[in-house]
Amino acid sequence: FFFKQKTAYDIASCLVGSEMCIRDRGLAPLLISVNFSRKHLSHSDFAENLMAVVRKYDVPPSCLELEVTESAVFDNIDVLASVFKALNDFGFKISIDDFGTGYSSLNLLKELPVDVLKMDKEFFNETTLSHRGEKVVESVIQMAHSLDIKVVAEGVETQEQIDFLKKIGCDIIQGYYFAKPMPVKDFASLVYRTR
Repeated sequence: FFFKQKTAYDIASCLVGSEMCIRDRGLAPLLISVNFSRKHLSHSDFAENLMAVVRKYDVPPSCLELEVTESAVFDNIDVLASVFKALNDFGFKISIDDFGTGYSSLNLLKELPVDVLKMDKEFFNETTLSHRGEKVVESVIQMAHSLDIKVVAEGVETQEQIDFLKKIGCDIIQGYYFAKPMPVKDFASLVYRTR
């Protein structure tokens, strides 16, 4: 019981704070990514509980992206696929975080209804972004796009990486090149200034 209550509180705090601040300024809602663990997703009623939280605080499910790392995927892929389908049916976006760090990556894409792949920063490490590394990254992006999955490049730090990722059609590029983690107030100022 405490686990579910604590999770709901954390999600609500994140959503309500961001959503209310945005609503007060008359801006369109931002997509908020929230990491979930194997423990969360192993509950068959997870999707219904999450939906109850967003309904309570009047936050559209389309504003919430649920991140799951490859390592959080458990042995019973059927249970996970069922939970993901319920989440999709409610309108939540689902992403696989740190893609490429586990051994089941391609199998996950085949079995799970995901909307976004977040490619791990190790793909873009200066020592690994060789010609061969570039071909791997380009192939992953092409494959994801053929499955109607968007791709986020994480951990990007140089203009050279950005130029390469733009050239091959990466959907979103994020990393220290653009900004380091910051307090909510600073983030809000940055977003409102650039919108």
